[in-house]
Amino acid sequence: LVVFQFCISIIIILGTIIIYRQINYMLNKDLGFNKEQLMVIRRAGALGNYHKIKVFREEISKYTGVLNSTNSTAIPGHPNNNNGFMIDGRSADQTVLMHVNWVDDGFLETYGMTMKEGRFLSEDYPSDSISVVINESAANKFGFDNPLTERFIQPAETPEEQEKLNIIGVVRDFHYQSLHEDINPHVFKKKPESWKWGGYITVRLAPDHIRESIKNIEQTWKDFAPSDPIQYFFMDEDFNNMYHEE
Repeated sequence: LVVFQFCISIIIILGTIIIYRQINYMLNKDLGFNKEQLMVIRRAGALGNYHKIKVFREEISKYTGVLNSTNSTAIPGHPNNNNGFMIDGRSADQTVLMHVNWVDDGFLETYGMTMKEGRFLSEDYPSDSISVVINESAANKFGFDNPLTERFIQPAETPEEQEKLNIIGVVRDFHYQSLHEDINPHVFKKKPESWKWGGYITVRLAPDHIRESIKNIEQTWKDFAPSDPIQYFFMDEDFNNMYHEE
């Protein structure tokens, strides 16, 4: 009986070690972006339209502890929707689905992502309103040998209403959801200035000014939206919560 109990204990210990290693792997694996010191503000639309959100970002950028910021309709761990796209030069029945994120030109730097080829969306190029950036998984899944020569077509009721979107860059793959999920095709589009869809504001903070920065950002928010309390979380804690059950 003692030997049997000892064997059971050994099995439990080994199982615990394996589970610990798996959780440690998930918490420390390179996600393809830097999740540390990212303050994510929900309900950016409480500030107003696109231009008011931009002014808010400009105001908080004056604080020493704010390194970068970006406005987007989705963030890692919080997708918004999948959209269908056709690939120019291929039959219409080959419509592909991709995660879509409408962003400004600060997204790449704020999240610490890297380009594999081409460039990211920029306000310096008016033509970027009809351009997109995809991830490696999209380029691989759709068999693009030279992605920067390809373009997508946004389906519409008539051919004249269809929007043709040039691919100007490829972002290195990043984990958009839990590590339990595969990395699926992803596309970034420039957020239209006419939209009232606020989405999120992500702020990268300097590690030695976090408390002071949060206080300053909270006060600035009150100045812009006094009747709507700020709601925010930190990206690293949010990702860790995905593995709470484990």
